[in-house]
Amino acid sequence: MLARIVKTTVAFLLFSVVALAVLWGWSKHQANQFEEAVAQAEDWNRSHWENGTALRVVAHMNARIFRDRFERETTLDCFQKRLVDREGSRRPVTRTVSRAVGLKALFAITSEERSYYVGPANRLCDELFQDDVPTNLPAHFEGDIVINEIPTDEDADILRLNARLGPTCKLLWATGQPVNLGNNVSIEAVEIRSVEVLPLSDVISKPENMGTANAIMTRLFRTSVGADPNLPAHFQWNTAEKCWVGRFTGECNTDADDSCGIPKL
Repeated sequence: MLARIVKTTVAFLLFSVVALAVLWGWSKHQANQFEEAVAQAEDWNRSHWENGTALRVVAHMNARIFRDRFERETTLDCFQKRLVDREGSRRPVTRTVSRAVGLKALFAITSEERSYYVGPANRLCDELFQDDVPTNLPAHFEGDIVINEIPTDEDADILRLNARLGPTCKLLWATGQPVNLGNNVSIEAVEIRSVEVLPLSDVISKPENMGTANAIMTRLFRTSVGADPNLPAHFQWNTAEKCWVGRFTGECNTDADDSCGIPKL
């Protein structure tokens, strides 16, 4: 009886050692695959910086604050790079993505109580890079309007900090249609006036300034930050329901109306 127990125990221990060795080997193999994919993507990015092109986009906006109409013009530089990502135990995935240099918004507008950041919804650069040399300017493209409440001088420091960070209210809209943001601000038109093709090295001074090819930490950080209930709230305008919805709940939040305003599309 004792001999059988000893044999069973030894067999179990051997099986455990073999299983752990296989898992360790598989984990090491996955890590090597990811490191190789990142190295290849970094090589591609360096080569692309030397030989690739960027697109310099000139955008124009007509807007109104109260009864005062005004026009603004700004420049956006688009370029392409390679990122490597992975999810769970899957193999690394390499993607060629389009990015904008520096700017998070094309335009910024400030009214009495809110600031508005107007820009492309991460699709403008993608659309322009569909052809090697763009010949047709996008007449209508999707854009973001990010709305933030402006803190008052009477707010405590922590409240003013939270007001700068959030709540953030994000409105997706087609640039071909005007947007009335409450009674104070109206964005009447945003259009692309020109697109110029330039050497990428003229737009970005060093290949390192394109950013790292390793996207997994960015994705994990973004996921963890988005799930933290102690951070400022984020709301998205639901066009069908005509209300602001929370990022995770998907339900109308009427309390957000005071912070975000009610767009009149």
